[in-house]
Amino acid sequence: MPRRKLEPYPFPEDWLEEMVKRIWEAKAKGQKPILSQLLESLINAIMVKERELFLKKSP
Repeated sequence: MPRRKLEPYPFPEDWLEEMVKRIWEAKAKGQKPILSQLLESLINAIMVKERELFLKKSP
């Protein structure tokens, strides 16, 4: 079965900048941001947006 190609998701322009700032802040505090932390932030942001959209459609 051929894989379906996904279109790139249009993230807001400031989204990536905010993620980079969070990484720098964590490094400044002596933390070492790792991939799992970045993925957690991404998934949480997606869930919040998904909930917002759902509540707009189904108040």
